[in-house]
Amino acid sequence: MDLDTILDDLEYEDAEQRENFVDFYFQLLFFVEAIYFYNKVRDKKKMEHYERASQETKDFMDSINQRRKLTEKTTLNPVLVIVQFCELFSIKFVRIELWDFFDAVQTYEGHFKDFIEKEDVSHLYLNLLTLAEAANVIFKRPVL
Repeated sequence: MDLDTILDDLEYEDAEQRENFVDFYFQLLFFVEAIYFYNKVRDKKKMEHYERASQETKDFMDSINQRRKLTEKTTLNPVLVIVQFCELFSIKFVRIELWDFFDAVQTYEGHFKDFIEKEDVSHLYLNLLTLAEAANVIFKRPVL
């Protein structure tokens, strides 16, 4: 197989497609973090467990559960980020991008193939898809 044939088969050969791909995954990082903080704020049981924990446990949990992408404002109101994600990307687009990601990783034969647990990738794909589907149903505002 020659290089031209391989390049013709690439999903993201076009610059605009690559830009959309990069933008989607950049926004996906914010979305996933927002879902985490949304759940954290709403889950009263977890908060009760946290309050009863030792100071050492609290310090450890606080050290690993820090915001990475969100601002302080969006951490306190993560729904803003979730709604923005749902408005930016149709659920059809999300499904396609996540499937392309899943397919690319599952069929990857490069230098790092021994470090990829394909079952873990399957779980990641299904979890991300489920979060996106649920957020789309719960938070997407109807188009007027």
